[in-house]
Amino acid sequence: MENIETLCVHPLKEKKKDKGAVTSAIYPAVAYDYLDEKTLQYPGFYSTYNQESLGQIICNLEQGQWGMIFSSGMAAISNAILSFVKHGEHIVFSKDLYGGTLKFAKEELPKRGIECSFADNNAAGFEALIKNNTKLIYIETPSNPLLNIVSMSDVATIAKAHDIITV
Repeated sequence: MENIETLCVHPLKEKKKDKGAVTSAIYPAVAYDYLDEKTLQYPGFYSTYNQESLGQIICNLEQGQWGMIFSSGMAAISNAILSFVKHGEHIVFSKDLYGGTLKFAKEELPKRGIECSFADNNAAGFEALIKNNTKLIYIETPSNPLLNIVSMSDVATIAKAHDIITV
């Protein structure tokens, strides 16, 4: 494992440094030659050097396996939800949500045939709303703006027992 004190200074163990640089490069703007490449490097595909590098740096800091970055919290939230849930499935949300998340759940997900329920911030509240088609449990803890706490371990235990994904 990397040394946490220097992980942000030397975040990636790259074999090729840019012109002898001792730290990882950041490219503020660049066009990529894609004609002879296996994958298209394009910001909208999250496949540019900066995006992949920052995702890996955050992953290393959090001791994860892989990471991905987004331009906003709502972009990350909607991507995560829509990656796991499809038409005809159900999500249990914690009742205390950031306004953008709440609007997404109440206005956008129903347009896609995704049903949503909103649980009290305790294990019993989540357990009571699980249905046969529940695919995901989504929590924000501490909640924004009320700072209410949902026990992640309690929710994870319930989700695992029902083979449900947690976000």
